Amino acid sequence: MGKNHKGESWKKDSVSQKCSFCGRGADRAGKLFSGLDAVICDRCVALCKEILDKDLKKEERRESFRLPKPKKIKEFLDLYVIGQEKAKKSISVAVYNHYKRVSFPIEISSCRQRKLRLMV
Repeated sequence: MGKNHKGESWKKDSVSQKCSFCGRGADRAGKLFSGLDAVICDRCVALCKEILDKDLKKEERRESFRLPKPKKIKEFLDLYVIGQEKAKKSISVAVYNHYKRVSFPIEISSCRQRKLRLMV
C-alpha cells in the first residue's frame, strides 16, 4: 500500500503504476507522485514546470513593457521627422492602437485577428 499527498492509503494496482499524463510505467519513470485520482511521473512534473516558467517570463515581460501614449510617440517622431504634423499624429495613434491590440489581446476570432493584422 502507498500513500497519496493527504496520507490516505491507495492500492498499488496496474492503473496506479502508470503516469496519467504520458503513460510511462513505474519501471520507466523515475518517481511517481500520486494525487486523488491521478499519478504523475517526475519527467512530466519537470515538463510542466518548464511550461509554467515560460508563461511566467512572458507575463513578466508583458508587465515590464509600458506602452507610451500617442502624444509621447509623436514627440519621438518630432525628433526625426520635419513637418508632416498630420501624418505624425495619424501614425502615432495607429502605432499605439496596434501595440495595445497585440500586447493586451481580447478574445477575437482568429480569422478576424488575421484580418486586423493585415490591415495594419
